[in-house]
Amino acid sequence: MKVRSNSWDESHCSKLEERYLGYDERSLKFYFKSKFLTRVFNWEFWPQKVLYIPVYLTDYILGFGSFNPVYFADANPSIPYGGMYACPKSGILDLLPKEVQPAYIHLPFGKSVDQKMQVFSKHDWTYPLILKPDLGDRGILVRKCATEKKVREYLSIAKFDVLVQEFILLPLEFGVFVYRESEDSPFIVSSITFKKNMHVIGNGKDSVSTLIANHPRLRLFKQAISQRLPKLILESIPKENEKIKVVSFGNHSKGSMFINANELIDSPLSDHIGQLCNSIDGFNYGRFDLMTKSVFDLCRGKFQIIELNGAMAEPTHIYEPAYPYLKGIGELIKHHYILFKIGRSKRKFKRNHPGLFKSISDLRRFRKFESELKKLD
Repeated sequence: MKVRSNSWDESHCSKLEERYLGYDERSLKFYFKSKFLTRVFNWEFWPQKVLYIPVYLTDYILGFGSFNPVYFADANPSIPYGGMYACPKSGILDLLPKEVQPAYIHLPFGKSVDQKMQVFSKHDWTYPLILKPDLGDRGILVRKCATEKKVREYLSIAKFDVLVQEFILLPLEFGVFVYRESEDSPFIVSSITFKKNMHVIGNGKDSVSTLIANHPRLRLFKQAISQRLPKLILESIPKENEKIKVVSFGNHSKGSMFINANELIDSPLSDHIGQLCNSIDGFNYGRFDLMTKSVFDLCRGKFQIIELNGAMAEPTHIYEPAYPYLKGIGELIKHHYILFKIGRSKRKFKRNHPGLFKSISDLRRFRKFESELKKLD
Protein backbone atom coordinates (compact mmCIF):
# COMPACT_ATOMS: atom_id res chain seq x y z
CA MET A 1 0.00 0.00 0.00
CA LYS A 2 1.22 3.46 -0.83
CA VAL A 3 2.25 5.44 2.23
CA ARG A 4 0.32 8.70 2.38
CA SER A 5 1.93 11.96 3.39
CA ASN A 6 1.41 13.20 6.93
CA SER A 7 0.99 16.77 5.67
CA TRP A 8 -2.79 16.48 5.35
CA ASP A 9 -3.51 18.33 8.55
CA GLU A 10 -6.46 20.64 9.13
CA SER A 11 -4.54 23.75 8.08
CA HIS A 12 -3.48 22.28 4.72
CA CYS A 13 -6.97 20.96 4.02
CA SER A 14 -8.52 24.32 4.92
CA LYS A 15 -6.32 26.08 2.37
CA LEU A 16 -7.45 23.69 -0.35
CA GLU A 17 -11.08 24.16 0.67
CA GLU A 18 -10.70 27.93 0.48
CA ARG A 19 -9.28 27.59 -3.01
CA TYR A 20 -12.14 25.36 -4.19
CA LEU A 21 -14.83 27.59 -2.68
CA GLY A 22 -13.10 30.74 -3.88
CA TYR A 23 -12.86 29.58 -7.50
CA ASP A 24 -14.35 32.34 -9.66
CA GLU A 25 -17.87 31.24 -10.57
CA ARG A 26 -17.73 33.42 -13.67
CA SER A 27 -14.72 31.55 -15.08
CA LEU A 28 -14.70 30.66 -18.76
CA LYS A 29 -11.80 30.01 -21.10
CA PHE A 30 -13.49 32.07 -23.80
CA TYR A 31 -16.38 34.50 -23.32
CA PHE A 32 -18.64 35.79 -26.09
CA LYS A 33 -21.80 37.81 -25.90
CA SER A 34 -23.35 35.08 -28.05
CA LYS A 35 -24.31 32.03 -25.98
CA PHE A 36 -23.84 29.85 -29.05
CA LEU A 37 -20.24 30.97 -29.56
CA THR A 38 -19.55 30.60 -25.84
CA ARG A 39 -20.65 26.97 -26.02
CA VAL A 40 -18.67 26.33 -29.20
CA PHE A 41 -15.38 27.70 -27.87
CA ASN A 42 -15.70 26.14 -24.39
CA TRP A 43 -15.72 22.39 -24.94
CA GLU A 44 -16.98 21.65 -21.43
CA PHE A 45 -20.42 22.68 -22.75
CA TRP A 46 -20.41 20.54 -25.90
CA PRO A 47 -23.23 17.98 -26.29
CA GLN A 48 -22.11 14.52 -25.22
CA LYS A 49 -22.73 13.08 -28.70
CA VAL A 50 -20.23 15.57 -30.16
CA LEU A 51 -17.68 15.49 -27.35
CA TYR A 52 -17.58 11.69 -27.28
CA ILE A 53 -16.93 11.07 -31.00
CA PRO A 54 -13.26 10.07 -30.40
CA VAL A 55 -14.34 7.96 -27.41
CA TYR A 56 -17.08 6.19 -29.40
CA LEU A 57 -14.55 5.38 -32.14
CA THR A 58 -12.23 3.92 -29.52
CA ASP A 59 -15.08 1.87 -28.06
CA TYR A 60 -15.99 0.45 -31.48
CA ILE A 61 -12.38 -0.51 -32.17
CA LEU A 62 -11.95 -2.14 -28.77
CA GLY A 63 -15.34 -3.85 -28.76
CA PHE A 64 -15.52 -5.25 -32.27
CA GLY A 65 -11.76 -5.90 -32.39
CA SER A 66 -12.13 -8.18 -29.39
CA PHE A 67 -15.44 -9.68 -30.64
CA ASN A 68 -17.11 -8.37 -27.48
CA PRO A 69 -18.93 -5.08 -28.22
CA VAL A 70 -20.48 -5.03 -24.76
CA TYR A 71 -17.19 -5.58 -22.93
CA PHE A 72 -18.19 -2.99 -20.32
CA ALA A 73 -20.91 -5.29 -19.00
CA ASP A 74 -18.32 -7.66 -17.53
CA ALA A 75 -16.36 -4.99 -15.65
CA ASN A 76 -18.79 -4.80 -12.71
CA PRO A 77 -20.32 -8.28 -12.46
CA SER A 78 -22.80 -7.31 -9.72
CA ILE A 79 -24.33 -4.48 -11.78
CA PRO A 80 -26.50 -5.00 -14.90
CA TYR A 81 -24.45 -4.07 -17.98
CA GLY A 82 -21.70 -2.99 -15.63
CA GLY A 83 -23.65 0.21 -14.93
CA MET A 84 -23.46 1.50 -18.51
CA TYR A 85 -27.24 1.56 -19.05
CA ALA A 86 -30.54 0.01 -17.91
CA CYS A 87 -29.24 -0.17 -14.36
CA PRO A 88 -31.49 0.76 -11.39
CA LYS A 89 -29.83 3.14 -8.96
CA SER A 90 -31.52 1.35 -6.07
CA GLY A 91 -29.84 -1.91 -7.08
CA ILE A 92 -26.39 -0.28 -6.95
CA LEU A 93 -27.12 1.32 -3.57
CA ASP A 94 -28.06 -2.12 -2.23
CA LEU A 95 -24.49 -3.27 -2.95
CA LEU A 96 -23.06 -0.76 -0.47
CA PRO A 97 -22.31 -1.85 3.11
CA LYS A 98 -25.21 -0.95 5.43
CA GLU A 99 -23.07 1.43 7.48
CA VAL A 100 -22.42 3.70 4.48
CA GLN A 101 -25.60 3.06 2.51
CA PRO A 102 -27.66 6.24 2.02
CA ALA A 103 -31.27 6.06 3.20
CA TYR A 104 -33.68 5.77 0.29
CA ILE A 105 -37.13 4.57 -0.75
CA HIS A 106 -37.85 2.81 -4.01
CA LEU A 107 -41.36 3.60 -5.28
CA PRO A 108 -42.27 1.26 -8.17
CA PHE A 109 -44.38 2.44 -11.08
CA GLY A 110 -47.94 1.09 -11.15
CA LYS A 111 -49.20 2.32 -7.80
CA SER A 112 -51.33 5.40 -7.27
CA VAL A 113 -49.90 8.59 -5.80
CA ASP A 114 -51.79 7.95 -2.54
CA GLN A 115 -50.36 4.42 -2.31
CA LYS A 116 -46.86 5.76 -2.87
CA MET A 117 -47.39 8.45 -0.23
CA GLN A 118 -48.48 5.75 2.24
CA VAL A 119 -45.16 4.00 1.72
CA PHE A 120 -43.36 7.28 2.08
CA SER A 121 -45.21 8.24 5.29
CA LYS A 122 -43.76 5.22 7.09
CA HIS A 123 -40.35 6.88 7.06
CA ASP A 124 -39.62 9.65 9.54
CA TRP A 125 -37.91 11.96 7.08
CA THR A 126 -37.91 15.73 6.95
CA TYR A 127 -38.12 17.99 3.92
CA PRO A 128 -36.54 18.81 1.55
CA LEU A 129 -36.27 15.48 -0.27
CA ILE A 130 -34.58 14.44 -3.50
CA LEU A 131 -36.72 12.59 -6.04
CA LYS A 132 -35.29 11.10 -9.24
CA PRO A 133 -35.89 8.27 -11.70
CA ASP A 134 -34.51 4.94 -10.53
CA LEU A 135 -33.29 4.54 -14.12
CA GLY A 136 -31.59 7.57 -15.61
CA ASP A 137 -28.42 9.60 -15.66
CA ARG A 138 -26.94 13.11 -16.04
CA GLY A 139 -29.34 14.68 -13.58
CA ILE A 140 -32.42 14.19 -15.75
CA LEU A 141 -35.62 14.83 -13.74
CA VAL A 142 -33.78 15.12 -10.43
CA ARG A 143 -35.85 17.39 -8.20
CA LYS A 144 -35.50 18.87 -4.74
CA CYS A 145 -38.98 18.82 -3.20
CA ALA A 146 -39.49 21.03 -0.14
CA THR A 147 -43.14 20.16 0.58
CA GLU A 148 -45.56 17.25 0.38
CA LYS A 149 -47.38 19.10 -2.41
CA LYS A 150 -44.20 19.11 -4.51
CA VAL A 151 -43.66 15.40 -3.87
CA ARG A 152 -47.21 14.65 -5.00
CA GLU A 153 -46.76 16.78 -8.13
CA TYR A 154 -43.61 14.85 -9.02
CA LEU A 155 -45.20 11.45 -8.39
CA SER A 156 -48.24 12.40 -10.47
CA ILE A 157 -46.08 12.80 -13.62
CA ALA A 158 -43.73 9.91 -12.84
CA LYS A 159 -44.54 7.07 -15.22
CA PHE A 160 -41.47 5.25 -13.96
CA ASP A 161 -39.91 3.88 -10.78
CA VAL A 162 -38.89 6.68 -8.41
CA LEU A 163 -36.00 6.85 -5.97
CA VAL A 164 -36.53 9.08 -2.91
CA GLN A 165 -33.57 10.22 -0.81
CA GLU A 166 -33.14 12.64 2.05
CA PHE A 167 -31.45 15.89 1.10
CA ILE A 168 -28.02 15.72 2.74
CA LEU A 169 -27.36 18.96 4.60
CA LEU A 170 -23.60 18.99 4.10
CA PRO A 171 -21.92 21.88 2.26
CA LEU A 172 -19.36 20.18 -0.01
CA GLU A 173 -19.86 17.68 -2.84
CA PHE A 174 -17.14 15.64 -4.51
CA GLY A 175 -16.92 12.99 -7.21
CA VAL A 176 -14.27 10.29 -6.67
CA PHE A 177 -13.42 7.96 -9.56
CA VAL A 178 -11.86 4.61 -8.73
CA TYR A 179 -10.95 1.35 -10.46
CA ARG A 180 -8.89 -1.82 -10.16
CA GLU A 181 -7.69 -3.87 -13.11
CA SER A 182 -7.73 -7.27 -11.39
CA GLU A 183 -8.83 -8.97 -8.18
CA ASP A 184 -5.23 -8.99 -6.96
CA SER A 185 -4.50 -5.31 -7.65
CA PRO A 186 -5.39 -2.42 -5.32
CA PHE A 187 -8.07 0.12 -6.10
CA ILE A 188 -6.69 3.27 -7.72
CA VAL A 189 -8.30 6.70 -7.35
CA SER A 190 -7.79 8.38 -10.73
CA SER A 191 -9.98 11.48 -10.50
CA ILE A 192 -11.39 13.72 -7.77
CA THR A 193 -13.73 16.59 -8.59
CA PHE A 194 -15.11 19.34 -6.41
CA LYS A 195 -18.66 20.13 -7.52
CA LYS A 196 -19.26 23.79 -6.82
CA ASN A 197 -22.71 25.15 -6.07
CA MET A 198 -23.42 28.29 -8.05
CA HIS A 199 -24.67 31.67 -6.87
CA VAL A 200 -25.67 35.05 -8.19
CA ILE A 201 -24.68 38.23 -6.36
CA GLY A 202 -27.29 40.90 -5.92
CA ASN A 203 -26.90 44.53 -7.01
CA GLY A 204 -30.03 45.85 -5.29
CA LYS A 205 -31.77 46.43 -8.65
CA ASP A 206 -32.09 43.25 -10.70
CA SER A 207 -34.16 40.15 -9.98
CA VAL A 208 -32.55 36.73 -9.53
CA SER A 209 -33.84 35.78 -12.98
CA THR A 210 -32.12 38.80 -14.56
CA LEU A 211 -28.90 38.12 -12.66
CA ILE A 212 -28.88 34.56 -14.01
CA ALA A 213 -29.46 35.84 -17.55
CA ASN A 214 -26.50 38.23 -17.22
CA HIS A 215 -24.12 35.72 -15.60
CA PRO A 216 -21.34 34.53 -17.99
CA ARG A 217 -21.89 30.83 -17.17
CA LEU A 218 -25.35 30.55 -15.64
CA ARG A 219 -27.04 32.21 -18.65
CA LEU A 220 -26.22 28.98 -20.55
CA PHE A 221 -28.42 27.04 -18.10
CA LYS A 222 -31.12 29.63 -17.46
CA GLN A 223 -33.98 27.40 -18.58
CA ALA A 224 -32.86 24.43 -16.46
CA ILE A 225 -32.24 26.61 -13.41
CA SER A 226 -35.56 28.45 -13.78
CA GLN A 227 -37.43 25.14 -13.85
CA ARG A 228 -35.95 24.19 -10.49
CA LEU A 229 -36.18 27.48 -8.58
CA PRO A 230 -39.46 28.71 -7.09
CA LYS A 231 -41.01 31.67 -8.88
CA LEU A 232 -40.80 33.65 -5.63
CA ILE A 233 -37.00 33.37 -5.64
CA LEU A 234 -36.64 34.07 -9.36
CA GLU A 235 -38.64 37.30 -9.05
CA SER A 236 -36.99 38.48 -5.84
CA ILE A 237 -34.43 41.31 -5.89
CA PRO A 238 -31.40 40.52 -3.72
CA LYS A 239 -29.67 43.26 -1.77
CA GLU A 240 -26.34 44.56 -2.99
CA ASN A 241 -23.61 41.89 -2.58
CA GLU A 242 -26.16 39.35 -1.27
CA LYS A 243 -25.35 35.83 -2.50
CA ILE A 244 -28.27 33.65 -3.66
CA LYS A 245 -27.63 29.99 -4.35
CA VAL A 246 -29.25 29.01 -7.65
CA VAL A 247 -27.62 25.63 -8.34
CA SER A 248 -27.53 23.17 -5.43
CA PHE A 249 -26.94 19.90 -7.32
CA GLY A 250 -23.49 18.75 -8.40
CA ASN A 251 -24.55 18.23 -12.01
CA HIS A 252 -22.51 19.91 -14.73
CA SER A 253 -25.25 19.76 -17.35
CA LYS A 254 -27.56 21.66 -15.01
CA GLY A 255 -25.16 24.50 -14.18
CA SER A 256 -22.77 23.25 -11.51
CA MET A 257 -19.07 24.08 -11.93
CA PHE A 258 -16.57 21.23 -11.73
CA ILE A 259 -13.11 21.91 -10.28
CA ASN A 260 -10.09 19.63 -10.58
CA ALA A 261 -9.23 18.37 -7.08
CA ASN A 262 -6.76 15.66 -8.10
CA GLU A 263 -4.24 16.82 -5.50
CA LEU A 264 -6.47 14.96 -3.01
CA ILE A 265 -5.52 11.66 -4.68
CA ASP A 266 -2.37 11.67 -2.52
CA SER A 267 -4.39 12.21 0.66
CA PRO A 268 -5.59 9.49 3.07
CA LEU A 269 -8.95 9.69 1.26
CA SER A 270 -7.66 7.23 -1.35
CA ASP A 271 -7.02 4.63 1.36
CA HIS A 272 -10.51 5.10 2.80
CA ILE A 273 -12.08 4.76 -0.66
CA GLY A 274 -9.99 1.65 -1.36
CA GLN A 275 -11.19 0.01 1.87
CA LEU A 276 -14.78 0.87 0.99
CA CYS A 277 -14.47 -0.57 -2.51
CA ASN A 278 -13.02 -3.82 -1.16
CA SER A 279 -16.27 -4.33 0.74
CA ILE A 280 -18.46 -4.00 -2.39
CA ASP A 281 -18.89 -7.34 -4.11
CA GLY A 282 -18.44 -7.36 -7.88
CA PHE A 283 -17.42 -3.70 -8.20
CA ASN A 284 -14.26 -2.71 -10.07
CA TYR A 285 -14.88 0.56 -11.92
CA GLY A 286 -16.94 3.68 -11.25
CA ARG A 287 -17.42 6.92 -9.38
CA PHE A 288 -18.71 7.79 -5.93
CA ASP A 289 -20.63 11.03 -5.47
CA LEU A 290 -20.05 12.18 -1.90
CA MET A 291 -21.11 14.91 0.52
CA THR A 292 -18.90 16.08 3.37
CA LYS A 293 -18.57 18.85 5.94
CA SER A 294 -15.02 19.86 5.00
CA VAL A 295 -11.99 18.77 3.00
CA PHE A 296 -10.38 17.76 6.31
CA ASP A 297 -13.32 15.46 7.08
CA LEU A 298 -13.21 14.08 3.52
CA CYS A 299 -9.54 13.15 3.87
CA ARG A 300 -10.32 11.36 7.15
CA GLY A 301 -13.04 9.28 5.50
CA LYS A 302 -15.95 11.22 7.00
CA PHE A 303 -18.45 11.57 4.17
CA GLN A 304 -21.90 10.47 3.06
CA ILE A 305 -22.51 8.67 -0.23
CA ILE A 306 -25.15 10.07 -2.58
CA GLU A 307 -24.65 7.67 -5.48
CA LEU A 308 -22.32 5.08 -6.90
CA ASN A 309 -22.06 5.08 -10.70
CA GLY A 310 -20.66 2.20 -12.74
CA ALA A 311 -19.34 1.93 -16.30
CA MET A 312 -21.17 5.10 -17.43
CA ALA A 313 -19.16 7.22 -14.97
CA GLU A 314 -16.64 9.81 -16.11
CA PRO A 315 -13.48 11.30 -14.57
CA THR A 316 -15.29 14.60 -14.16
CA HIS A 317 -12.27 16.73 -13.19
CA ILE A 318 -11.75 17.25 -16.94
CA TYR A 319 -14.74 19.63 -17.02
CA GLU A 320 -12.92 22.30 -15.06
CA PRO A 321 -13.00 25.58 -17.01
CA ALA A 322 -10.03 25.94 -19.38
CA TYR A 323 -8.99 22.28 -19.00
CA PRO A 324 -7.22 21.39 -22.31
CA TYR A 325 -9.49 19.61 -24.79
CA LEU A 326 -6.95 17.03 -25.99
CA LYS A 327 -5.95 16.24 -22.43
CA GLY A 328 -9.60 15.79 -21.47
CA ILE A 329 -10.33 13.49 -24.41
CA GLY A 330 -7.16 11.58 -23.55
CA GLU A 331 -8.45 11.02 -20.02
CA LEU A 332 -11.78 9.72 -21.31
CA ILE A 333 -10.12 7.34 -23.79
CA LYS A 334 -7.67 6.17 -21.12
CA HIS A 335 -10.50 5.33 -18.73
CA HIS A 336 -12.49 3.52 -21.42
CA TYR A 337 -9.39 1.46 -22.24
CA ILE A 338 -9.07 0.61 -18.54
CA LEU A 339 -12.75 -0.39 -18.60
CA PHE A 340 -12.04 -2.60 -21.60
CA LYS A 341 -9.10 -4.31 -19.87
CA ILE A 342 -11.18 -4.96 -16.74
CA GLY A 343 -14.06 -6.36 -18.82
CA ARG A 344 -11.69 -8.57 -20.80
CA SER A 345 -10.15 -10.00 -17.62
CA LYS A 346 -13.59 -10.75 -16.13
CA ARG A 347 -15.21 -12.18 -19.25
CA LYS A 348 -13.82 -15.69 -18.77
CA PHE A 349 -15.23 -15.86 -15.26
CA LYS A 350 -18.77 -14.51 -15.59
CA ARG A 351 -21.00 -13.00 -18.24
CA ASN A 352 -23.15 -10.20 -16.92
CA HIS A 353 -25.25 -9.68 -20.04
CA PRO A 354 -27.61 -11.85 -22.12
CA GLY A 355 -25.78 -11.53 -25.45
CA LEU A 356 -25.28 -8.97 -28.19
CA PHE A 357 -28.79 -8.79 -29.69
CA LYS A 358 -30.55 -8.64 -26.32
CA SER A 359 -28.01 -6.04 -25.17
CA ILE A 360 -28.74 -3.87 -28.23
CA SER A 361 -32.48 -4.26 -27.67
CA ASP A 362 -32.14 -3.21 -24.01
CA LEU A 363 -30.01 -0.22 -25.04
CA ARG A 364 -32.63 0.94 -27.55
CA ARG A 365 -35.37 0.64 -24.93
CA PHE A 366 -33.27 2.55 -22.43
CA ARG A 367 -32.53 5.35 -24.94
CA LYS A 368 -36.23 5.63 -25.73
CA PHE A 369 -37.04 5.77 -22.02
CA GLU A 370 -34.32 8.39 -21.52
CA SER A 371 -35.73 10.55 -24.34
CA GLU A 372 -39.15 10.42 -22.68
CA LEU A 373 -37.58 11.56 -19.39
CA LYS A 374 -35.94 14.51 -21.17
CA LYS A 375 -39.32 15.65 -22.45
CA LEU A 376 -40.54 15.85 -18.85
CA ASP A 377 -37.36 17.48 -17.51
